Amino acid sequence: MIEVIEKLRRQMSRYQYVYIYGAGFRAKILTGILLSEMKELCFSGVVVTDRKSAKIDFCWNIPIFELKDVYTPSEETLFLIETVDIYRSEISMELRTAGYINFTHISEKEFLELKSQYVAKRYESYFDLDLRESQFEQTAEEVGSMIKMYMVRSEKDKQVKTEVSSPDIITIQGGSAISSKKIAELRDDTGINISQKNRQFNEFTVIYWLWKNAIGVSDYIGLCHYRRIFDLNNVREIIKNRQPDIIIAEPEVLFPSIEEHYCSMHFTKDFNLMKDILQKRYPEYFKFAEKYFSQELFIPYNMMIAKERVFVQYAKWIFPLLEEIEEKWKPHGDAYEDRAPAFLGEWLTGVFILYNGNRLKLSYSKIKILETR
Repeated sequence: MIEVIEKLRRQMSRYQYVYIYGAGFRAKILTGILLSEMKELCFSGVVVTDRKSAKIDFCWNIPIFELKDVYTPSEETLFLIETVDIYRSEISMELRTAGYINFTHISEKEFLELKSQYVAKRYESYFDLDLRESQFEQTAEEVGSMIKMYMVRSEKDKQVKTEVSSPDIITIQGGSAISSKKIAELRDDTGINISQKNRQFNEFTVIYWLWKNAIGVSDYIGLCHYRRIFDLNNVREIIKNRQPDIIIAEPEVLFPSIEEHYCSMHFTKDFNLMKDILQKRYPEYFKFAEKYFSQELFIPYNMMIAKERVFVQYAKWIFPLLEEIEEKWKPHGDAYEDRAPAFLGEWLTGVFILYNGNRLKLSYSKIKILETR
């Protein structure tokens, strides 16, 4: 099968003018990947519906246009459209009305394949780690007793269209101490816990509970979310064939860098506080963190399946950082932005995993994202 990157390269090479149409998150990823992988091709620019509201120009020095400002010859011009489905018909009509007939929509499958191909290539070369996704067929023997997989849920979660039903996944309610209703038998407000901090710590209250109350019962301990789950067949196959110390979710791509992405979405002063605390508490990690923060591949969601000894090592490392962040950080008075300790913890998780990459046997697995109502 021809890689999506090569397919697009061949298509784009036939045109003198190539534009990417879209201003959303996925259009930004597409732009970044193509600019990185196709330096020999000349991009004419990015087309957006509303130039004033587009943030894509914060990343690259390429022109940003509205369609009315594009004057290149129709037969020599190609548009690559990366927008959400509800806008695609409208954009196609606008292009035809403007006299442009050469355009292609990047499908969901193509986008995910493109991103996966980019991640596999970049991680292996950038970090010099064996992070290739397992390519084994999903025919693993049942080894569920080796893994305790916990799914975090809260009372505020949206309802998924198809509920996950598996004896190998244990649902645990996060933030139980501050919840008005019980949605799971297992709760993070029992035993030794910090459940009351859930508004700021999110799934870290569950990670803390697992560290203090669920160690010593399995070979691997795992964490996933109510709408983001690991493919357990794939996970079992990875464990059977590679016996990794830790399995992470397939990395995300955040252009232009994961630090700049954070600062464009949240408060820069929070990120700087986290870096200051990291440098003072774990100086040996800081230089590596700077390298990690300056590139575009991100270990996401705090999802992992780790040998218990690794999980304990991770918890012992990250909670002193989170506690100091909480102590020195000033809330913003906004429910979303006041989750900053959890957001910053997600960035720190990648620092821990990659710093220890030479000592840990790492693998990654694709995740399934469940549709919500």
